Formats: sequence, structure tokens, C-alpha cells
Amino acid sequence: MILHTSVPHVTIFARMYENRLLGMAVVTRMVKTLKKNLKLLLISCLSMICIFSMAITSNAAAEERKNGWYYETVESSGREGYRYYIDGELKVLSWKYNTETGAYYYLDAEGIMTTGWGEGYAEGYYFDPDGIMVTGWHYLLASASEIPFSTVQAKTNIVEASSPTEEAEYSGYYFFKSDGQMAVGWEKIEDSWYYFADSDTVGFCKGQMVVGKVSLEGNQYYFDEEDGRMQTGFVRSDGDIYYYSSVGMMKKNSWVKVNGSRYYAGSDGKLYAGKGSSCMVKRIDGEVYAFDSDAKLLTGKTIYFVNDKWSLLKPVAEGEYPIYTLSSSGIGTADTYIVKEKENK
Repeated sequence: MILHTSVPHVTIFARMYENRLLGMAVVTRMVKTLKKNLKLLLISCLSMICIFSMAITSNAAAEERKNGWYYETVESSGREGYRYYIDGELKVLSWKYNTETGAYYYLDAEGIMTTGWGEGYAEGYYFDPDGIMVTGWHYLLASASEIPFSTVQAKTNIVEASSPTEEAEYSGYYFFKSDGQMAVGWEKIEDSWYYFADSDTVGFCKGQMVVGKVSLEGNQYYFDEEDGRMQTGFVRSDGDIYYYSSVGMMKKNSWVKVNGSRYYAGSDGKLYAGKGSSCMVKRIDGEVYAFDSDAKLLTGKTIYFVNDKWSLLKPVAEGEYPIYTLSSSGIGTADTYIVKEKENK
């Protein structure tokens, strides 16, 4: 009876032991799983930290390249070196204004800073070797086949400016307005008028300050050979005298009255004028007039034809001499002046 009643107890203890072993196995598996998950979590955290660190480093590097000038020496660019500007991680591809210095720059379609003559949206502008857009007077050296120009020398005042020692064909002065645009056509600068060649101006590059006698829109003008100012009034050129109106147009085929004296401009614009002591006699609208060496109309005098020229000098040698007696209005009346032998003694 005793043995019979003890068997169930052994079985209970055996089952309890098995359950304990089973529980311990489950716990062991859970610990292993937890360790594995913790390891994966640690690896993930380290990876995130690395990625975040790289992002910070990348952003810092990118931040360093923002809003500044950079110099590129890549030979593939076709240039020895060039400058470009980064703004917001991107190259500037247009105009750039420096708020501190007030300077303008132009970056072309590749982001390259322009020097010399601009192209595209910067056509008609000029940039110095530092890339700064120029304004005011500048003397540019160039030949007819050499555009854009290679050299620029700033001039604050054209009158004070001295020309470079080396001058090539078509070298000359150019004027860039306050907005940097090259002047073309008529331009008034400090109370004087200038003309800067357009595409149709013969003998000059576009934008070049014209000098000398120039035909513009069918009218003749004269611009000083040295400073380019448009001339008015009397101008002597190549031994001849011309007269230009208050707006610069050369007078032709017309009378000119200045300070009470009268002059006459021929079809070529030259004022009728004698040479030295001789007078020029011209028939105008059917009347005869005489002009002295300063082109001034002679009035109230008599002129004599001696030694193949008209003069105010009275002849002394014996003979008959054609003369014109000039009225107060300058109209000449023909006559003859006779010198007899006794008058010559």
C-alpha cells in the first residue's frame, strides 16, 4: 500500500522538473534573441551616427562653398584659369553685383567671369582684368580684325588723357555710361557733344569716338582731332575755313553772318577766301563779291587785278588794270584803272 501511494508523488516531481527545464530553455532563447536584437540595434545606431556625421560634414563642406568667388584651373575648360561665383551651392550664370564695392560682374553661360568685351546679355559692356564692369572714358587698343580688344586703359578725363605709345588701327576712345552700356551715336558729356560710331560710320569701329570731318545722316560735322568735341563756328582744316552752325552742321551754299561780317560757304562747305594779300572774287546769284584771306566779305573798297590775282594793293606800274569797286553791301562794279607814265614818277 505504501509503494502504491508514493508513485504519484514521484511523477509530480518529475513533471515539475521538466517544466523547470523547459522554462529555463525558453528564458535562454529569449536572452539570446534579446542579445541578437540589441546587437542589431547597436549596429543600426552606429550606422545612423555615421550617416549623420557624413551628412554634417557634407553640409559643412557645401556651406563653405556658398556665396563666394572660386578659381578654377581645369585644363579641359580651354582656359588657363578662370573665376566663378557660388551662390546657394550653384554657379551664378548672369550679372553679379557686389553690394560692398558697388562693382558689377558678368558670369557667362558656363559661369565663367567675363573680362574684356562681354557677350550675350553683356554685349556692349567692357570688363577690366579683375572682371569689374567699366564706366566712363576708356582708351582701347585694337586693329580692324582684333575684336574684342585686348587692352583697356581707364581715363577719367579725355582732355587730360595721354595716348598709349603703341597704337593700332582703329584704336581710340570709347565711353561707357553709368550703367556700363557702351555709348553709340550722339552723347552729351559735360556740356559737350560727341559722336560714337555706329555700324554705318565709315572708318571707325562701333562705339569708337569719331574725330575729324564726318558725314552723318547727310550732314557734315567736325569733331576735334584731339578731344572729339563737336565743333561749332569757324574751323580751319587743311588750309581751308569752314563754318558749322550752333548744332554742328556744316554750312553749304549759303551766306553766314557773324558779328556784323558776312561770309559765303561754297558747295563743298569751304568759305570763299583769298590767300595772303590776294582776294577771292566769286560770282554769287549773278553778282560779283570779293573775300579776303579770312573769308570776310569786302565792302566799300576797290580791288585791282595785278599779276594774275586780285588785291587791295593799288598798282604802280604803267598800264590798264581791271578793277571792281565794291559797294557797302559788297557788290562789285567792274571798271578799269589806268596808270600813266607820269604818275609812275
